[in-house]
Amino acid sequence: MSMIPGRLLCSEQHLMELVSFTYKPTAADLQFKGEVNNPKHRLTKEQLSPRVLNHWLSQGLIEDGRTSGTGWHLFSDSDLIWIRILTKLRRFGMSLDKLVVSKNMIEFQRDPKSSTRPFLDFYLYYITTKGRPVSILVFETGEIEFGTPSQIEFSIQSGDLSEDYISIDLARIAGLAHKVSWLSSAKTPSTKSAAAELLKDGASSVTIESKSGKYVLSSKKRFDNRTAALAEKSLMKFGEMREILTNGKSKFELTKSTIIRK
Repeated sequence: MSMIPGRLLCSEQHLMELVSFTYKPTAADLQFKGEVNNPKHRLTKEQLSPRVLNHWLSQGLIEDGRTSGTGWHLFSDSDLIWIRILTKLRRFGMSLDKLVVSKNMIEFQRDPKSSTRPFLDFYLYYITTKGRPVSILVFETGEIEFGTPSQIEFSIQSGDLSEDYISIDLARIAGLAHKVSWLSSAKTPSTKSAAAELLKDGASSVTIESKSGKYVLSSKKRFDNRTAALAEKSLMKFGEMREILTNGKSKFELTKSTIIRK
């Protein structure tokens, strides 16, 4: 799922899962949010020195959750993961002003009562329940995107994702690598796995055409309403949409192509 439409290709099904988790959570979703946002950990000096902690607090990169301003700082699982991300980005030389951009983006649509970082929570839940890897893409500006290996690879192949970025394995930095059944190390997916991924994401059909030096996967997906079709088409660099009349009712078919090098 891309927080900046157009960078990463995202299926309607994936988008709806994120929207449901964020705005219409189930009891299981709420329980998970409560667990990862429960302040229960103390930071050790090995995790973060008091000097750096106080500096980041003063810069607004970390928030002081103490209501009285006294006592021990307590941090949630979400807070600790964010601190690990900050630490890694600082080691890469990212400036504090760009880290503020990262903070604002990772807290997009925050709800102080349930979830400080809704997208982060969703992808932690995604890794935990589906056992699939997710990367955090951090761009030179400090902007952040979350994406699965297939979303990232498809976006690179299509030309939608052309900027340089730092990639952080969310499962590893969150201590959830044991939950992932497949950590992608291949440079490109096979046509079989790519087609299966498109079908999982809701495509009604996928055709594979072999061309010089590449495979072209064309997937078709139908929507009941124009708004949903246009929403997904806006996430694609190249796509074709046509209206189909069936039994007097309009449906909308979206065709998109994915290129995989041989």
